[in-house]
This record gives sequence, C-alpha cells and structure tokens, in this order.
Amino acid sequence: QSISASALLKQQKQQMLEARKRRSEDIQRRFLQNTTKPNSPALPSSSGLRSPTLGAEFPKAAKMSTPQAPRLGIGFSEGDDVLFFDDSPPPVPKLNGLAEAKKLAAINKLRAKGQILNKTNPNSVKRKRSDLADVLEITERVEKNIPSSQAADELEPAQKKRQEQLAYLESEEFQKILNAKSKHVGVLKEAEAELQERYFEPLVKKEQLEEKMKNIKEVKCRVVTCKTCKYTYFKLLETCVKENHEYHWHDGVKRFFKCPCGNRALSLDRLPKKPCSACGLFKWERDGMLKEKKGPKIGGETLLPRGEEQPKFLK
Repeated sequence: QSISASALLKQQKQQMLEARKRRSEDIQRRFLQNTTKPNSPALPSSSGLRSPTLGAEFPKAAKMSTPQAPRLGIGFSEGDDVLFFDDSPPPVPKLNGLAEAKKLAAINKLRAKGQILNKTNPNSVKRKRSDLADVLEITERVEKNIPSSQAADELEPAQKKRQEQLAYLESEEFQKILNAKSKHVGVLKEAEAELQERYFEPLVKKEQLEEKMKNIKEVKCRVVTCKTCKYTYFKLLETCVKENHEYHWHDGVKRFFKCPCGNRALSLDRLPKKPCSACGLFKWERDGMLKEKKGPKIGGETLLPRGEEQPKFLK
C-alpha cells in the first residue's frame, strides 16, 4: 500500500517524537534512582550520559553537591534522531519592571483622555483604516515636507531634456540669436540680384526671338525655275545642269504650313500641292517660322478611346 509524501513525513515525525519522549522518561527515571542513594555521585554514570531535551519535563531537584562541567551534545548517542523543527509557538518576551511601569502609565494616560485602545489581531492581513481627518492631516504634512525639486527629479530623463530644450527655445538669448541679421545684408542682396540678372537675361532674349519667329508666316528668298522641267525650288537639280536645261533665278516667298496631326511643310506657292505625308489629309494651315513648343501632356490629351489612328484607315 502506497502513501503520500506528506503522510510519510507526518509518520516519521510522530515516530521521532515518541522515541524522544521514551528517551526522556528513561533518563528521568535513572536520574531519580541515582538521587535517592545517599552516597551517589552528582553526575550520571558513563553508561547513561544522556540529558533531557525538554527542560519542562526535567524534575526540579536539590542543589548539586559538586558543579557539573558543561558539555556539548549530552543526551545523544550515535544513531539517535535529532529533531530540528518544533511546532510550538515561540515564547513571548517579557518586559522588565521599568518598561512594564511605562506601559501601564501610557495606558492610564490614554484612558484618562477618553481614548480606548482596541486589541489588534496579529493574524490580520488587512490594515485598519484611520479616520478621514487623520488621513487628510497626514497627506497635508507629507505634501509640505516634499520639496519642489523632488517632483522634477521624478520625471523621466527624456521628458526633462525636452522641457529644457523648450525652455531654451523660449529664452531671450535664443530669440536674440534668431532675430540677428548680418551687417552685409545689402551687399548680399545686390550680389543675388546681379546673379539673377545674368541668369535670366539670355533666357529673356531667347524667348523674345522665339516669339518673333512664331509671328513670321513667310520669308523672302531666292529660288530657281527650270522652264524645261517646269518646277521652282531653292536649288537646281543635277540632271538639269548636266542636260543644260533652260532656267533662271528670281525672288520667291517661302511659306510655312502645319497639319492637324502635327506635321509641318514648306511651300513656295499659296498652298502645298501634296497632302500630308503622315496622315494623308489635305488640311494645311498657316503656321509660324518656328514650331510652337508644347509642355507635358495631361491625361485627357494622351487618352485614345479608339486606339491609335492608322493613316491607311483615315482615307
């Protein structure tokens, strides 16, 4: 049959206590037998050098004829069990006469004032709450005793550092540094204006030239006309020179045109004689000498709902 560990410990403890009690009774009985003899020595015989463990169970005898020499481990022999734990509560220390008199005087003084001391339970784990007035008084005294610097020391280091930085930003020294200006502000502004003028002056001239070229729709030029081949162009073909065709140079007008698809063309006549080589349409419009520059296209301009238009399907 198996038993639990706690039951085994209790059983061993009970056996040790019973053996200890029997040993104490045996020692007490032999001691009484030795004291009843008239010429017996004060010390027990060497066969039974065992002293009682519990002083309460030891009998009170008359004074010893000879003083006993102190010894360690008396009452125990080899193989005996030693009990190191005891369930009995420790004895309450008693006060001396002076302390007891002071205690009684304090109790009488409190009773004279009408205050009653209630006996507290030593086994209670809950603290008894004081009156509200006492709590407020204690709190007020604690707040007065706490210095103002202690509250600042309890702050976290990061929060303290941030407060110091904010205080420095709002200080007069920092505002003075922030509002300080250089003595050479005027010279600096003049240098910046000169640099801006150097940068923007060529750009302005270029823009003016582009606007002027956009407004030019036609330009006078020298052209040649071959009477044999019946064409007019800016220069004579090599075949006409080799075959000695009849031609003559004269003044002409060069005109600029554009197609809705974006293609451009030149013509010495009122209108170009051929359709657009890109889209195949014959919808020429007068245009300037310089092609107009366009910025980046937005989503509506790049959107093609019908897909990319092919020239062969537009005819």
